[in-house]
Amino acid sequence: MEMTNAVNGKHRRSYRIFLWMILFFSVGTICAILLVDIYQTVPDTIYLKAGEESEISFNVPLSGEIIMISGGNRRAREVLQELDGQGNAAGTARSGSMNGELISDAAGSSVADSGGLAGSGWDAGGQTLDDTAESSEADAESVIGRMPVNLSANVTFVANAENSYRAELKLFGIIPFKTVQIEVIDESMVYPAGLPIGIYVKIPGVLVIGTSNFIDEQGNVVMPAEHVLRVGDYILTVNGTPVTGKSDFVSRVAQSNGEVMVMTIERGGEQFDVAVRPVRNQDREYKIGIWIKDSAQGIGTLTYVDADGEFGALGHGVSDSDIGVMLELGEGALYRTDIIGITKGKRGVPGELTGIIRYTDSNRLGTVTENTSAGIHGEVNAKLMDQIDSSPVEIGLKQDVSVGPAQIYCNIDGTAKYYDIEIIGLDYDSQNVNKGITIQVTDRRLIALTGGIVQGMSGSPIIQNGRLVGAVTHVLVNDSTRGYGIFIEEMLK
Repeated sequence: MEMTNAVNGKHRRSYRIFLWMILFFSVGTICAILLVDIYQTVPDTIYLKAGEESEISFNVPLSGEIIMISGGNRRAREVLQELDGQGNAAGTARSGSMNGELISDAAGSSVADSGGLAGSGWDAGGQTLDDTAESSEADAESVIGRMPVNLSANVTFVANAENSYRAELKLFGIIPFKTVQIEVIDESMVYPAGLPIGIYVKIPGVLVIGTSNFIDEQGNVVMPAEHVLRVGDYILTVNGTPVTGKSDFVSRVAQSNGEVMVMTIERGGEQFDVAVRPVRNQDREYKIGIWIKDSAQGIGTLTYVDADGEFGALGHGVSDSDIGVMLELGEGALYRTDIIGITKGKRGVPGELTGIIRYTDSNRLGTVTENTSAGIHGEVNAKLMDQIDSSPVEIGLKQDVSVGPAQIYCNIDGTAKYYDIEIIGLDYDSQNVNKGITIQVTDRRLIALTGGIVQGMSGSPIIQNGRLVGAVTHVLVNDSTRGYGIFIEEMLK
């Protein structure tokens, strides 16, 4: 009997230990999920518009300090000197938001002026500002000012200068958790375009999009470029001479007489030389067994143009359709495009806009200067500006966007129109730069015309509350009425 009780007691202890382990594991899992959720709730970068109040509402248990930094930015120093020259009214409480203030509003949230973190308001709020610049290596970064911030309550920022800041945040004010960049932009009004455009991108040198073997003149299967060139390599020079394009490279291989070709290639951001010896095939032509291209073209939508004629389009980079990598830009241009057909999207098959791109100088509309993960950028000419019918609108940053009704602005049938959509999700995770906004088309006119979102609509402006807040980037293959968009601030970087 005693032995039975001992065995039962041992089993109960083991069972209790097992239950405790499950409890600890469950609590740990829940805590980890909560921490990831808090981390993703706060963006890696927060953008503010110069001269305007921006209210940030994250409601997370993070606090810390905002550090004003200057990397040799004379403008930042001049702003501080100007503010300091206006005199300090230490100990004077204020009820409004003015240059250099840190005060508390009625709700107990912090109000910070990020235009210049020096001034009397710091003293009024009981804070001390170190006006002296704390220089790091070679004065690469100077700390000009510091101020506390608490993201568990609403925070209102007022930005009056184009400077850089970072927020060093701690969980519960104790555990170092995340560093957030705060950038001030002075561009607050742009023209939403919504125009279909033809895009031409020239690649530096040639891009390897495939490798293959072939039969040489002796009947052997050969692959000269094997283990030397890879898919995704850019061939920039041959024997020290720049490669100007596909036909140039093919001609050099054909005229090599089987001699070794030393090529400078770029792979993964690094440049180095490789050597390949061409081999003659059964047609007595010299080959090295690779497929190449030197350009890409397609149809997209122009998102915005600012007062200086600078544009943003697509909301994602121009990628090669064969290998799925974003292309490096040698040069590029925008051309007039006429939409001549629409393939409606349906379940499992994305639709598309079919158009004619007019590659002539008279139909050239602008120059592409950047191809980035957030879209293409460059400058438009007067011909394109004449086609924009919209009035300038304010930019809406991430903190201005909310779940609810919105519109997209695009030209499908020859006239740019607003179509109703619903913003059904927001994701601040920086890894999903092109999928920050989840949208659903609700406008029956657009659904009848295209089935929802189709290829070629990438870049269509998303408007909410009269502000440009983003651009369409993707469509869900299984539901053409749903898709994703990018926050406009990502394109404005």
